[in-house]
Amino acid sequence: MRIAIDAMGGDYGPEVVIPGAFTGARDHGVGLILVGRPETIRPIIAKTDTAGVALAMRTSTGSSCSAAAQAASVIKVKQEIIEV
Repeated sequence: MRIAIDAMGGDYGPEVVIPGAFTGARDHGVGLILVGRPETIRPIIAKTDTAGVALAMRTSTGSSCSAAAQAASVIKVKQEIIEV
């Protein structure tokens, strides 16, 4: 199972959301679909321990609210997922 995460959201932004998402995914044995801006997400992923977590990314160029809506839509509708 993969969990879709709005990587751009949260009170502290992607610098906190992304590492926390990987920790949670690893602890619970699930994969991640990170939704957001690749140019922001990729440098953070490069500094994060991603071992043992299946990862995909869905591009969102809108606001955090837009990214959250797109993360929710990944569950509802089959969309193109970019494997990272």
